[in-house]
Amino acid sequence: MEISIRDATADDADFLAWAILTAAHGHIQKPSVWERVFSGSEEERKSLLAKLVVAEPRCIAHYEGFVIAEHNGFPIAAACGYIPAERSPEAFTTALLTVVEDAGWNHQQQVDLLQGFDVFSRCLPMGYEREWVLEYIATQPDFRGTGVTTELLKDLLECGREEGIKKAKVAYFMGNEAAKKSYRKLGFNEVYEKVDSEFEEQYGVPGVVHMSLDL
Repeated sequence: MEISIRDATADDADFLAWAILTAAHGHIQKPSVWERVFSGSEEERKSLLAKLVVAEPRCIAHYEGFVIAEHNGFPIAAACGYIPAERSPEAFTTALLTVVEDAGWNHQQQVDLLQGFDVFSRCLPMGYEREWVLEYIATQPDFRGTGVTTELLKDLLECGREEGIKKAKVAYFMGNEAAKKSYRKLGFNEVYEKVDSEFEEQYGVPGVVHMSLDL
């Protein structure tokens, strides 16, 4: 199967919103973090996230960090690579609050939104490292298992090398064997696990496995 890989643009906002939602869900059966903090319909969530990927300041979800795989001119997979030192937690918070404030959310709704990430961040904390972090990895169902994800991530890892970064990181929900297999195939190895009882109660899995790869 022929695929092409390219940098994402602002015109890809809707597809990137889908990717962010899909990646957050993984293999878990309970509502994802985005379903918890954006309690409206699926279309409303996609609309807000489509605005987030083009919002300022440029955060970890900004479109400039994404690459997209296409088949016959249609996007079939996306993934993001970023350096935490350059895409800080504060930038994410500011961009997110800008989006929901523009959507008419009041102060209490904004406070509840940020609190909604509390448990999730215990197992997937945001930091300030100069490392290449892979995030928001998602492939359309019909193209899973075809090698598309591997090729996309190879391209993204090369982007990290071009940035002069020496170490890449990725994480997956415990029990997601497909993700584990894909990342190991690229050379990633498990370095630690983060578990939390409230995380398990909310998301149905004990926690998150964090992996590392020397670039």
